[in-house]
Amino acid sequence: MCWFRALAILLVLCGCESSRPEDDLEARARAGGLSAACDLVLHDLQQCAAARKDWIARPGSPRPACLNDPVPADHQRYFSQSIESLAGQPERRELLKIISDGAANTAASLKLGVGAPERFDSAIDLIAQSCATLRN
Repeated sequence: MCWFRALAILLVLCGCESSRPEDDLEARARAGGLSAACDLVLHDLQQCAAARKDWIARPGSPRPACLNDPVPADHQRYFSQSIESLAGQPERRELLKIISDGAANTAASLKLGVGAPERFDSAIDLIAQSCATLRN
């Protein structure tokens, strides 16, 4: 619950939003782009949560492969490394670590199959709002 409060604070502290092409998202994340790394993790969570919903809606269908690893380790690492390399404002870095922890907790819940789809939707929406504040 504490990270939800921190996400709300981050939304107030950060401001601009603009879209970027998705085709090079992973390359930008790998290069240390903070917003790209956040968007990459967000994309992973959105895709896996949607696959889980579809799977639940169709009993007997095969379990989605993403549930074994909702956010690949390299994607999570890009986000963690971009946070660690962030200069200045230690408060902002701490808030970003909270976002990263929230994404990791959501991924773990997806992997374990814990929680209703609505729970994932709200957690992912908060992460999406937070990632949006990082785009310049």
